[in-house]
Amino acid sequence: MAPRFDEKVLARRDKRWVGARIKGLSKGVIRVLWEDSQVLSDTSISEIGPQPPIDFVPTVGTYVLARPTPGSRTWVLMRIESASQLSLVLSDEMGEPYQMAPRDVLPLDRGPVGE
Repeated sequence: MAPRFDEKVLARRDKRWVGARIKGLSKGVIRVLWEDSQVLSDTSISEIGPQPPIDFVPTVGTYVLARPTPGSRTWVLMRIESASQLSLVLSDEMGEPYQMAPRDVLPLDRGPVGE
């Protein structure tokens, strides 16, 4: 799916994933307005992804980007430890467990589409 003007996306900046809004499209270059700083900058199409919710089947052992906690703007890389239709148990890089709804994560490998 091609990005669209004014669409909310996740964009990679300085090895982090941050919320942004598309403000311009031009031959592989995407101009985004960063949610955290309200600054415009250019990035490549390969450095953006859709914001959740995304239809996917959560699989134990795969990785997701988790919606930021209040006060933070960076999406966090987490591993799925267990999954049900309504809840995921995730772990961060330190092994700390977190519980989240599937609608609050972006799968890095979408796998098969959910039912």
